[in-house]
Amino acid sequence: NQSAGTAALNLNYLYDKASIFFNFGVDGATAGEKTYYFDDIGVVAGDGGGGGPISARGLTDFEDAGAPYTFSDFDGGAATVIDNPDISGIDMSAKVAQMQKFAGQPWGGTTLDMGGDVDWSAGEAWTMKVRSSRVVPVLFKWEGLNQELSVDHAGSGTWEELCFDFTGMTGGAA
Repeated sequence: NQSAGTAALNLNYLYDKASIFFNFGVDGATAGEKTYYFDDIGVVAGDGGGGGPISARGLTDFEDAGAPYTFSDFDGGAATVIDNPDISGIDMSAKVAQMQKFAGQPWGGTTLDMGGDVDWSAGEAWTMKVRSSRVVPVLFKWEGLNQELSVDHAGSGTWEELCFDFTGMTGGAA
């Protein structure tokens, strides 16, 4: 069933790109610390609880085996894959994505090609590990679907797993 306020599912669209914004609404020149890290983007069943990331396509984890990872940076955002600067806690990965926000527009960010069309039948809630040394809103947007959610990182300086729950927002795509 189509969710109120969303466009009808159009099977001609590919839902294969996610845009990621850190500190949306603040340009890089005034954002303060402008380097953020993210990793392990995956879908979870239902409301984001339970068995951890699962996906028919697999988890986007930025390790060498899944390379290349295609970022399309825009308006002051710049993302790249680097060695994990803090292998600890919930993120023991060797590689992560680094997002830097430079002078530019307040919506500066990056779009990540997910490597294939999203299978919404696997779930509508997505998680992403994020590391930041200050409180920062993280906006996650599915291109084509034109839905976005913002979740705050607590600024702990450690890896935190954020959940972006699109349940009921996929316009019947699931």
